[in-house]
Amino acid sequence: GASNCAAAEVTVFDALRGASAPLANASVTIGTRTATTDAQGVASFAGLPQGIFSISAVSANYSTASQTAILQCTAPSRVTMALSPAVATQGGLASGQFRMILTWGENPRDIDSHLTGPTADGTSRWHVYYSAKQAGDMCALDVDDTTSFGPETVTCPPTGNTATSLRPGVYRYSVHHYSGTSNIGASGANVRLEFSNGQTYSFTPPAATYAGTSDVWTVFEVVVMQNGTVSVSPVNSVMSGISSGSVARSVPAAVGTGFGQMEQPALFKNLVK
Repeated sequence: GASNCAAAEVTVFDALRGASAPLANASVTIGTRTATTDAQGVASFAGLPQGIFSISAVSANYSTASQTAILQCTAPSRVTMALSPAVATQGGLASGQFRMILTWGENPRDIDSHLTGPTADGTSRWHVYYSAKQAGDMCALDVDDTTSFGPETVTCPPTGNTATSLRPGVYRYSVHHYSGTSNIGASGANVRLEFSNGQTYSFTPPAATYAGTSDVWTVFEVVVMQNGTVSVSPVNSVMSGISSGSVARSVPAAVGTGFGQMEQPALFKNLVK
């Protein structure tokens, strides 16, 4: 009918290689409709109703993923999804690892992943982002994207590291609007948090006041206890007007208190690409 006026292009990438590795022959489903990606990793849909839909992607040798997207009749929706390899020896998650995958739309052009975590002595925090892509054997940025859509992927412990255990403490993940028009809230951003046991969490930006460039969306904290127990604490808060640069903040020495915190604005000062 006349209400089926929305169209969508869903591009599927390898989460560890980003835009250089589109996945052909992946199966993408929106509602009751399914399409297969072409050589560029794109599955095209037309004649869809507008509204909020769950989109899922399946590809051989990759873990299935899903996320939500808003389809509108005013213009075709361009959605990016990134899948993790299913086997640990090929970059998939091994026991004890977790992974964060950020995707977004055309605008802003560049939004960045920032992860902070506990140092060995507990007196400060390391910071993984585009200029410091690895924090020893704790976590690493697998792929950085600066030209819209993503993905940006961070893995803890780093991809391929099966010898290191997660250090107890708070691992805090944030997204920073580095450059480009629009804002995080209107970007179509999606953050997927994956664990090796198959548990996944999906986050989208909250309703908030966005200033544009320099917004920081603190998404969640992964809390690792002394006994190895892992939990997820959503934060989902936005700070505006933060100059590009500093995300870390100290946390109480006693694990179990003071969680659900925004990052320190100082971490986002004077970052340059």
